Amino acid sequence: MPRFLKGSAPRSLSLLLTLLAGCAAGTAGSGVASDEDAQELRQKAVFLCEHQQLLAPVVSRFPEGVEPSDFIRQEDLDFIQRTPSLAAPTELDVPGLQAELARYVQCESGRLSVWGDLATVELRQLRPQWEDPLLRTPEVLAPTSPEQRRSALELWARQNPATVSYQHQLWFVRTPEGWRRDYSLPEEEALFSTHFAVPRCEGAPGVPGPGEGTGPAQVMGEPDDVVPFQNHMSAPRRLWGPRLELPPEAREQRVGGVGRARCTINREGRVKDCCVLKSLPLVDGPFVRSLLRSRYTPGLLDGQPIQLRYTFTLRLTPPR
Repeated sequence: MPRFLKGSAPRSLSLLLTLLAGCAAGTAGSGVASDEDAQELRQKAVFLCEHQQLLAPVVSRFPEGVEPSDFIRQEDLDFIQRTPSLAAPTELDVPGLQAELARYVQCESGRLSVWGDLATVELRQLRPQWEDPLLRTPEVLAPTSPEQRRSALELWARQNPATVSYQHQLWFVRTPEGWRRDYSLPEEEALFSTHFAVPRCEGAPGVPGPGEGTGPAQVMGEPDDVVPFQNHMSAPRRLWGPRLELPPEAREQRVGGVGRARCTINREGRVKDCCVLKSLPLVDGPFVRSLLRSRYTPGLLDGQPIQLRYTFTLRLTPPR
C-alpha cells in the first residue's frame, strides 16, 4: 500500500509540540445535519463499509448495477483509473464473491458532523477474518453455482466465528448530485510526488516588498478570492491530521520558538496555498506539510462555507 494511504504512526518526541490556531482562541462547533443529509450520509457510509471501500475505492467490489460515482468523489475515481495498482483487486475480488462477503459484514454508523460542504461519519465495522487461507477454496473462488459458493461460505463462517473490529472516520463532500465519499487520493499523492518548498509570505520579516527584486517562486502574496479571518468568526477547528514529525537535525539542534504560517482553508476544510509568516529553522517544511495533510472545519459566513485565510501558530518547546 502506498505510504500516503497508511495511517500516521505517532513517534515519541523529546519535544513538546503544540499546534495552535493563530488568530483567535475558540472552537467551531459541529454543524447539525438535516434529516435528509443525515439519512443519505449514514446510508452511503454503511454501504461503503459493507462492500469493503474504506481505505480506497475498489470498483470491482460494487454490486452489479451500482454506479461507484453515486458514492465516491469523481476525482478519486479518476485517480484510481490512472493508478490501477493503488487498489489492485485481490484473489477475493472475483465476480459475485464480494456481494456474498458483504452479507457477513456488520457496519454501524455513529457520530455524524456537517460543516458546510464537508461531513464526517464515524463508523464501526465488524467482519470475519477474510485473511484466513482456509477461505480460499475452489467452492468459494470458482464455484459451479452461486448456491455452492453460498453453502461454502456459510460452512466456513460456522467453523471460523472469530471476527475483527475496526473504527473508521469517513469523509464526505457535498456535490451538486449529493454527498460523495472523499478519499483525497490525488491531493495526498501530490504532496509526496513533488519537491516540497515553502514560500515566504509578503510582509513577513526579512521579505522584500513588491517590486524589490524577489521573484514569485520565493514569495507568496495574498490570495484575492478568500475572506480574511476576523475576530467575530469562530476559529477553524482541526478535525484530523498527521502528527508533526521533526527532522533529526531539528532535534539535534534543539530548535524551539514560535512559527507561523498563513494558509487558505477552502470550503471542504482542506488547507492550501500556505506561506511562512514567521520562520522556525528546519521546521517550516514539516509544519506546513502537516497543515496541508490536515482537515479543518471550514469558515462560515452567513451560514455558508467560504474560503478562509487563516494564520496557524506552532509553539515548539525544546527539552531542557
